[in-house]
Amino acid sequence: QHMIPILTDTDASTLAKAYEFSGGQIENIARKHTIHTVLHGESTNLLSELQDYCVTERLQSQPRHHKVGF
Repeated sequence: QHMIPILTDTDASTLAKAYEFSGGQIENIARKHTIHTVLHGESTNLLSELQDYCVTERLQSQPRHHKVGF
């Protein structure tokens, strides 16, 4: 069972080569796609949409280092 059934093997391979995510991060991306589909209908460019979610997920997952002091 695929999290995003309409994702082709070619597109999945493209994403897998470009991004390294944990299972939880992949679930987050799949959820974002599902919510977008429910609210706006199926995307006309699925790969582009998923790449945008991948970039966002990668940015949100980066460790945040906070400086203490001045």
